[in-house]
Amino acid sequence: MNSLISISVPTEAGIDIYSSKIINDTVFYIQTLRESGITIDIEYTDRKEQFGIETLVGLFLIDDLGDSISNFNELYNGEFNSTRFKIFDMIEKSYFDKYGFSIQDGPVFQKYHELHRKIAITEKSLTEMWRKFDAPSRSKIVQLRLEYVMDECNKFVIDPYQNEGIIIEKLESILKAYKKVMAYQSTVGAGVIDNEPKREMDIESKKAMTIKKNKYGQFVYDKYNFVFDPKNKCITGVSNGIGGVNPLTEENIRLCMKIGINYKRS
Repeated sequence: MNSLISISVPTEAGIDIYSSKIINDTVFYIQTLRESGITIDIEYTDRKEQFGIETLVGLFLIDDLGDSISNFNELYNGEFNSTRFKIFDMIEKSYFDKYGFSIQDGPVFQKYHELHRKIAITEKSLTEMWRKFDAPSRSKIVQLRLEYVMDECNKFVIDPYQNEGIIIEKLESILKAYKKVMAYQSTVGAGVIDNEPKREMDIESKKAMTIKKNKYGQFVYDKYNFVFDPKNKCITGVSNGIGGVNPLTEENIRLCMKIGINYKRS
């Protein structure tokens, strides 16, 4: 996530040095700085002041609002400094002088992006398998509540070093669960086992997919009274019986996922 970070550094000369900059991946930027132990020197004609990174990070003011970031970027092209001392550039230079690479190229960032790529690749694989699932298979996946596992992975990546093992384990477990459902579907589809229950569920699914036009001109899934938007080809709500549409509840959304129909939150 990007943030607007501002800092006002009080000096012995009685002048506060102010700098603001839009920073990418704020959490990892700050984490990398804390681990670096760097300092910056503010030099005047007759003296020099030194500031440790912990002191500087403690002075950070962080604004995550999209409007603030957009307006600041438009006015100042991503960075503003009240004096010739550009605090964020000085931090970057001190870090580079110590490590030989920029903050964004540091190990914390590399580990974060590595895990983020693995999460993205896993999500893509899960999406591709989901598209191939029939209604009973999708129902099994919904019952397993596996979407919460992916949410946990995205939260754990906030600390990529400490949580790497947990994230990998969770990604492997959710992939294994999806593949198990896919294998079961293939076996049942081939007529090897459990053929009768599958036929019954298929019939039920077809009933659920029947769309009719009601007296108010709404297209609805007959069984569940879901309102269908023919333009966007998705469910947008539930008919209230008097020509209006109620928003989808979480239970409605789980049902949409279970029977394999697209939906859009209001």
